[in-house]
Order: sequence, then C-alpha cells, then structure tokens
Amino acid sequence: MYKPAGLFLLAGCLLLVFAATSFADLYKYTDARGVVVITDKLESVPARFRSSVKVIRDAKPAPAAEPAAAVDQGAQPAAAPAAETANEGKFAELCSRFPWLKPILWIAAIAAAFVCLTQIVSLLPSPLLGRALYIAFTLGVLLLLYKFVAGSMAENSKALVNDATSLVKKVNERQQERAPADPNSVEQAK
Repeated sequence: MYKPAGLFLLAGCLLLVFAATSFADLYKYTDARGVVVITDKLESVPARFRSSVKVIRDAKPAPAAEPAAAVDQGAQPAAAPAAETANEGKFAELCSRFPWLKPILWIAAIAAAFVCLTQIVSLLPSPLLGRALYIAFTLGVLLLLYKFVAGSMAENSKALVNDATSLVKKVNERQQERAPADPNSVEQAK
C-alpha cells in the first residue's frame, strides 16, 4: 500500500551510497618539459607518462601515510598526526581504510528505522497518520542526505583549494629559484 514511500527511500539510500563513494581522484605527473600537470581524467595522461602518475585522493589518507605527508609539507611535526590517529580509535581507522563503511552503516541504520516505522504504522488506526509519518521519515532522510552531500562537497572543494594553493606556491618557488639573482644581468646578456 505504501510502496512509493519505500521506493523513494530506496532511491535516497542509493543516492547516499553514490554520493559518499564518488571521491574525485586527481592524477599528477611531470611532462617532458618538467612541468607538473594535474588532471582529473586518467585518459588525458599521455601513455608515456602513465608509469610515473601519482594518484591524489580527496579522501583522508591512511594513518600510516599521514606522518610522511606532514613531513613533506613542513606544516606540522610528524608526531602530531600519529597522536591524533591514536585518539580517533578503531572505528575511525576502519573508516579511513574503507571509505564505503560509513555509508553502508548509515544505510543499514536508515533501513532498520524504516522497518521499525512500518511496524509502528501497521499498529496505527489511521492510514492518514501513517502517511504523515512516512512523509516525515522521508523528509528526514532527504535532509540527512543533503547534509552528507553538502558536507562532502565542502570538504572536497576545501581540499581542492588547498591543493591548488600549494601547487601555486611550489610553482612560484621554482620560478624564483630559476630566475637570475640580478634583473640587470638579463638585460646585459641581451
């Protein structure tokens, strides 16, 4: 009798799975001129450079990889990320290793809540009240989906801005290293 609500909930859960697991991978390589190139499509990387491609993931790296990244960036000492990962616990470690785990658990929780809701609605004397409960449940699930998608988009865009900023800084540093010390010496060489 209430199949449209169940189908709508199933479609929302599938949207949650696809939105949560669609992390954008970036591919970074250095071309023949020494220019660092970053793209989001592996197909656009020339075949001769595919063996040297580094994959940059938007998701958090595994705890073992964090200290090395911190040392490379020079932003924080290597001991700080190790202490943070020790405080996060096993569940956070599992979620960082398996990014699909948290969405699956959310879907299981939503499905369990939906089963409980159908049991409660079957006990209600008014079908109109049951419909209202289904609508409220569906709106709650949609609000939760919006929160996850918006949060994921904000994190991904923040990570992309940070990556672009660090790349611009590196390019500027390389240009300054390659530039002659005295601008007058360039004019004299001409």
